[in-house]
Amino acid sequence: MKIAVVDLASNNGGALTITKSFFEYIAAGNAPSHEWYYIIANQILNETPFVNIVRFPDAGNGFIRRSVVKHIRINRFIRKNRIDAAVFMDNMGIAGCPVPQFVYLHQSLPFQKTKNFSFLKREEREFAIRQHLQGSMIKRSISSSACVFVQTEWMKKAVLDQVKNVHVVNIGYPQSPAQEGSEGADILSKDFFYPCSPLIYKNIPVIIKAVNALRELAYSFHFYTTLTEEELKTLGRTDTIDKGVFVCLGRIPNERVRQLYKKTTLVFPSYIESLGLPLVEARDTGCWIIASDCAFSHEILDSYPNKDYFQPFDEKELMKHMKNVLDGTVSLKKTKSLRREICWENLVGCIQERMVNDANRQN
Repeated sequence: MKIAVVDLASNNGGALTITKSFFEYIAAGNAPSHEWYYIIANQILNETPFVNIVRFPDAGNGFIRRSVVKHIRINRFIRKNRIDAAVFMDNMGIAGCPVPQFVYLHQSLPFQKTKNFSFLKREEREFAIRQHLQGSMIKRSISSSACVFVQTEWMKKAVLDQVKNVHVVNIGYPQSPAQEGSEGADILSKDFFYPCSPLIYKNIPVIIKAVNALRELAYSFHFYTTLTEEELKTLGRTDTIDKGVFVCLGRIPNERVRQLYKKTTLVFPSYIESLGLPLVEARDTGCWIIASDCAFSHEILDSYPNKDYFQPFDEKELMKHMKNVLDGTVSLKKTKSLRREICWENLVGCIQERMVNDANRQN
């Protein structure tokens, strides 16, 4: 069977991590009975004996250009190369696709109920478009898909609640590559870390306010972030930041991120995530986690002992939990990495099952 994996949008953050994870799974020969075509824009992926790389570089030039490439050129590619099934890793399939479509859905904006973004507020307009306009397109697209793959149970329930007659499968999420079977941390760190992208729902203002309040109480600590200094100021709605506290690392390799989990306490105030990959990765190191009180956080952390939740817009509650860490009034318990099913095996298995069932019906 010829299977095309279409992934034109993943270029950074958790989305790119997931993309590489799936690519590495099939590139390692885990599904050798199929002929794989990995269709990308500019991501650095190398062709292997098990994966053919197909590049559309101009698809990386924004949502409109990417949509044109998907609906015209990739549709043409699927027909010309007699592809049997197409997996779309960027939340939406394409109209008129001649083969069964399988959509990997990781955009939670249209399905969450924590925040309703406004078209009238300039800083929210981009996210209102994603939530409402692109959200309508996503819902319409997945309603005609053979199957929709999600990472979490809360996301599955949210999709089924808002889209009728859609087949949704929670395939889970990959094991954190550097932490398989690792023992938990021994020492509670009194420095903090937040790996995030420069997006409004990453909720930087609550961190700025909590840090300032702690500094007024004469606490000394470092707070590491993967934002630049300018991004931190802009998202935090402030002209100045406390350079004695904040360490702005900018974009750093995944290995460096994983090292920091072992040396810090994770603060995760984001209130919109399909999964929240840093929660998974940090949990695998056994570090203390202070997370927003949201459905995705509870799904990852409820069975994990080293955590506190806070209301994502309450800086006083966040400050209290950070203060508890600084005062040493919380303590780490020994943990082991959370063992997870091989999600990509689940995905490939679902595709095979659907194609076999279709073939049997035709016969």
